[in-house]
Amino acid sequence: MRTKKAISKLLLEFFASERRVIVSKWRIEVVYQNLAIKYDFVLPDASNQASLLRSLISNGIISSIEGVSSVYKISVPFASILPSPAEGILQEANPLGFFGFESAFVYHGLTDEIPSSMYFYLAGKESGRLPHGTKPDDWSDFSLPGNRRPQKIKNRPVIYTNSKPEWDFGVSVGYIEGVPIFVTDLEKTIVDSFRRPEKCGGISSLIEAWIRAIDLVNLEIIVEYVNRIGQSLLKQRVGYIFETLGKSHHAFDHWAETSIRGSSARLIASGEFSSRYSERWNLSLNLPESMLNRLSEKDQKS
Repeated sequence: MRTKKAISKLLLEFFASERRVIVSKWRIEVVYQNLAIKYDFVLPDASNQASLLRSLISNGIISSIEGVSSVYKISVPFASILPSPAEGILQEANPLGFFGFESAFVYHGLTDEIPSSMYFYLAGKESGRLPHGTKPDDWSDFSLPGNRRPQKIKNRPVIYTNSKPEWDFGVSVGYIEGVPIFVTDLEKTIVDSFRRPEKCGGISSLIEAWIRAIDLVNLEIIVEYVNRIGQSLLKQRVGYIFETLGKSHHAFDHWAETSIRGSSARLIASGEFSSRYSERWNLSLNLPESMLNRLSEKDQKS
């Protein structure tokens, strides 16, 4: 039987090969089992796994992260030169979830603001994603990890949103300081900003993000995503903004024809109803006049 010291060495060699600094309890268990199979030693049971984890902690090989249970920082020399961003810690704690809203704005370069909070979607196994660095065979003997909700990581608050399975699409792989994360792609980031503008850094940041994105997004994908979500008000808001910014699509006429009226038909859902109105989109334009002018100016310069 391999000694704990030998197993610890194999674990560290594996994590070093992946340049991994942040590891969770579930990742240690999966890698431990894979190493047992690779090197033909006795497969670990729950007792072995727990004993190894205690040994790694007591010997100072891994150390706890404040406010985040069952996620650890590797403390040996190779890890000291590698980054451990708060985003990577949050992703390891919730390996099926993904970043969105203002955090995705930052990732895609849609804002110059650096938000103090991280915006993160919680997701379940219905997403079809696997944790970074794992493959389907790794989970034949394990259940996929559940969600954890640390409230703050490295003094950065976390704002959570529950992802509905039917809306869990448009997620891509990104990197923060070389650490892999899941994040909404550019098109889903823009679509989601219409759904939850309060999570996007304020109205001014929202307008600037739409303007920056307008020549970068794939309009066909935007239309696909909006139709997939299927909300009439979302179609009205997206259609109005894209047309105001000088973009056209054959879907817009249908969206406008089927638009709904009423007090809820506001460009910004959380804002007060305004008498400024788009007849084509049956939409109260409840933005400050200066911001409406900013949108129109962008179209005139395009």
